[in-house]
Amino acid sequence: MATIKIKKNDNESKLSFQAGIDVGSEELILVIRKNSKPFDPQKFTNTPADRTRLVKKLVKLPGIIVCLEATGIYHFDLAIALHDAGVSLMVVNPKVSHNFAKVLIPKGHK
Repeated sequence: MATIKIKKNDNESKLSFQAGIDVGSEELILVIRKNSKPFDPQKFTNTPADRTRLVKKLVKLPGIIVCLEATGIYHFDLAIALHDAGVSLMVVNPKVSHNFAKVLIPKGHK
């Protein structure tokens, strides 16, 4: 069986972008990480205009992967907009992400 090798261009191999979005009924908080270093959080209102602005910002980052929690109905429009723009997206169950974080943080650590 042949091995498939994926060749990345120089820019893709040097940059690694991830983003997490905290979704609320009125506010979206975006944190972008570049090569494992986080940037300051950015706030957007959860309105069509600001969701469009957020998507346009993320589309410009090569190979970005976005993660957001499924929060009732509030994440849905943003998730659709990101998907339609071709952004790699993960929508996670908040209970699962909470339990995952509990496993990673040792007891007594604050």
